[in-house]
Amino acid sequence: MIIGIKRKVIDLFDSVYFKLNRLNIPPYSLRVHVGPIEEYGRLPQEYIAYFKLLCGLKMTETILDIGCGTGRFASELISSPNFFRGEYYGFDVHKKAIDWATKKITTHHRKFQFEFVDLWNGHYNPKGKLKASAFSFPYEDAKFDFVFAMSVFTHLLPKDTENYLRQINRILKPKGKALLTFLLLNGYPKTLSEIAQKRKHRKGGPIKWQHNDIYSIRYPDRPEVTIAYQESELKRMIVKSNLQLEKTFYGAWNKAEDYLSYQDIIIVHKKL
Repeated sequence: MIIGIKRKVIDLFDSVYFKLNRLNIPPYSLRVHVGPIEEYGRLPQEYIAYFKLLCGLKMTETILDIGCGTGRFASELISSPNFFRGEYYGFDVHKKAIDWATKKITTHHRKFQFEFVDLWNGHYNPKGKLKASAFSFPYEDAKFDFVFAMSVFTHLLPKDTENYLRQINRILKPKGKALLTFLLLNGYPKTLSEIAQKRKHRKGGPIKWQHNDIYSIRYPDRPEVTIAYQESELKRMIVKSNLQLEKTFYGAWNKAEDYLSYQDIIIVHKKL
């Protein structure tokens, strides 16, 4: 109750500030839902550069944003006149975020469409009615040139991940590409690396892993909060889904140097 009141007060002051400084940005409570508030605007700018430079995204292609939230990536594309003239689709389990994106983006840009899907997720949508492991993306086969999922697989268990990879293969056009982020492990460390511990600024004891053969979690009672995969097992899943792994870019979350972004990035394409 107190947290809810506090967020409403923050929303009020926050909305006044951004109406004076920037139009068409969602309230604080929606922005914070997708991650650290300071990264809300920065990450789309960073990743759209990856889409173009690493995946060859063209301005007229058709995109799917898995876990689109309020459409922050779509908003970034729209904010640059004549930068993107293709079609943009997104789905998410957060209804309020989808409602905001539909009202603020789709109303003015009909080529940008957002859909709410009531998928169960122990962290993001514990009252959801649909199983991610059996969910069929609501789009026809071979519709998309490019698909991306930013910090989605870090909250999906193996059966869900395997299904999402199959679905990505189904809805991609031949040679279509996908950029997906993960937390990848090689082996079974007891805790996060010292680098990761320092970045988390954790007070108290070290952040420990609970390992399974394929994946690892940090919170046994809420596994979907943070899920890391053994890299070898993820590669197996990719092959099983009939996708082709192109490149892996390791992230700063658990690496001291030679990283690209925060999470690990993999780029895959659909075979002919």
